[in-house]
Amino acid sequence: MQDSLTLAKTELQTAEQRITRAREALKKFRANNNALNPEATAGSMLSLIAEMEGEAAKTRAELAEARSYMRDDSAQIKALQARIAALESQIASEKARLTGSDNKVLNEIVAGYEKTDD
Repeated sequence: MQDSLTLAKTELQTAEQRITRAREALKKFRANNNALNPEATAGSMLSLIAEMEGEAAKTRAELAEARSYMRDDSAQIKALQARIAALESQIASEKARLTGSDNKVLNEIVAGYEKTDD
């Protein structure tokens, strides 16, 4: 009985130390990457990209419709083209933040965050 109690206390101390190390690793990770929850950030970014892609598709449809009765040099056609270009640029920018070539792309941060769970 005493051996079982001693073993249980030892296992408890080991588990507590492991939890403390995990918390410290997570705290250090968050400080190094300025991210409280990279998974939530990535999810939000994907949602934003999807929303912008939908808006770009809608604007392309408006452009196609407008071209059926307007000249290509009309102000409305030019405005729709500019809006599409701006949306496509922003979509590319947001995608680069997720998968780009810089050192702090979000998918790498998320992978590092997931490793802190080990």
